[in-house]
Amino acid sequence: MTSKNDDYPKVTYNEGVTAKPTGSSEHQLLMQAISTCAGQLVQQLIQKNPQIVHERGWHGQTALHKACLIGDYSMCFILLDSGADPNAPNDFDETPLHYACKRGVPTVIHLLVQKGGNLDCVDKNGMSMCHHAAQTGSVFALIYLYTLRPSYPQVNKQFQLPLHIACHFGHVDAFRYLLKKEKSDLKQADADGNNVLHIAAREGHQGLCWDILKTTCGQVIHAENNDGYTPADLASQRDKYGHKVIAPILRDLKKHKPLNFMVTDPRWLWYWTLLKPFLIYLFLLILITIFDAAYGEGYQGFIMIVGVCYLLWTMSKNIHRLDHISRMPNPVFAGAFGAGLVHTTAHYWLYLSPLTGNYTTLSILSVIIMIITYYMYYLLLTRNPGVVTQSKFDSVGNRRMTIVDLCIPQQKLDDYCTFCEIVKPVRTKHCRLCEQCFEEMDHHCLFLLKCVAKNNHVLFIWFLIVCVLSMIIYEIHITIYISMVTIDITWGRILYILFYDDAWTFSLALANAVSILWGLNLIRFQLSVVSKGQLTAIHVYTKKQSALTTEEKFWNIINFLRFRPPYAKDPYLAAQNLIQV
Repeated sequence: MTSKNDDYPKVTYNEGVTAKPTGSSEHQLLMQAISTCAGQLVQQLIQKNPQIVHERGWHGQTALHKACLIGDYSMCFILLDSGADPNAPNDFDETPLHYACKRGVPTVIHLLVQKGGNLDCVDKNGMSMCHHAAQTGSVFALIYLYTLRPSYPQVNKQFQLPLHIACHFGHVDAFRYLLKKEKSDLKQADADGNNVLHIAAREGHQGLCWDILKTTCGQVIHAENNDGYTPADLASQRDKYGHKVIAPILRDLKKHKPLNFMVTDPRWLWYWTLLKPFLIYLFLLILITIFDAAYGEGYQGFIMIVGVCYLLWTMSKNIHRLDHISRMPNPVFAGAFGAGLVHTTAHYWLYLSPLTGNYTTLSILSVIIMIITYYMYYLLLTRNPGVVTQSKFDSVGNRRMTIVDLCIPQQKLDDYCTFCEIVKPVRTKHCRLCEQCFEEMDHHCLFLLKCVAKNNHVLFIWFLIVCVLSMIIYEIHITIYISMVTIDITWGRILYILFYDDAWTFSLALANAVSILWGLNLIRFQLSVVSKGQLTAIHVYTKKQSALTTEEKFWNIINFLRFRPPYAKDPYLAAQNLIQV
């Protein structure tokens, strides 16, 4: 009877011989010191024996290999300053620069390049620096490498692109970076005949499969590997969640003839999700009318409760992206807001206005507020929030900054946007839903499907104020309407009548009342953030800390609403480099 461990090969030694790591005891101590980032000990060992930086250990690795794999800048600097060779190959022809790219820290890569590291070296498997960076999915490292070497030797000895490797390990951001701007050939097959779609389908990376299909227009869907399998066949052979999602899509697309055909995001699903709240409520109103005609009044409240509960239940299951392989932004919340706006307007003109038209001043005010509301809504949907498309300008060098400028210890690598490939100015943030960078971005508004940033932040707050004001006026109209159709009836009886016989009025009155409370709370929060000269993202980051007085906060709000610069800047934010001084 064999044990489970008998299936694995064992390492045996001659009798009386024990396994010992290669390298001297000093070299082993140096390796341990590097692992624990003990800088003083490393310096002492090098001072005692300067040649120790060239000594080799396991598989011919030097101390610099170890430091680069850890990714510690100070360790690498000490070793390089002591004469360590950045191009010293190990037994697999991997240099410390290969290890630095695998670790994915651009500051370390840049340090080695400055000290003479050769970016064109390949290992025994033909793996370039980009292949090693793709293994760990470091987008920063890939961008740095392609910035210095736009045309790398792409294929290794297994005919693999960096794209193949990033796809195999499921590094989504690295894969999408290599995918765009035609940095890789998607038809390229590796030694096993697998293109990137084969690999993505085999590993169950549904999002990557969709990106490939959209980019290639389905050109690789019918390709067979050396074993005669198409991507659809490989996806069908496994039963994980990703395979279950992508397999039917690939099988359906495989039915097309092997010609170019467009694979696009499901716009029909997007528009249906957008219009669903409006259509469901409209269907409820039609159903109520039919029931009233067939069975008489008294069923409106029950029908409306069931319908609204269903609508709320479906909305509660939604997140910020559609439940589809494309992961498009979810418009259901924007649809709910638009539906509420349209249905409330329709109810006012068709139901309330004919009965409350005698209140001339109120009616004129209602029309003015309504026009302003729709005009602001239009501006918010169409105005550019403040898209940033260019890197931060370096006044010293008189040029736009690149990722190379951030590869020194004094700079923050997080200032670089790997999606837009720019160095972000101060108070600039990338939105994953809009897929753009915005100056002074406050937040992404799901109810507008737009980001609120520098160019529309003031307009957004004014829009909130006008919306709350219009809902209050609407509730006043509802009160007048009730007083006119019901005389000498208790409020309990009024609610009973509205619920059973006038569910349209009852549901909209309740929805607008709740929305008023929500809107007032949102305005309070936004003005609190504005008073400190902050943005929502900074407000969370700084944990609501501020050094401004109450008077300074008040005048900051007044200036903001008047489209003017802040009255006072918060020194706390300046100390955190979160505002320009």
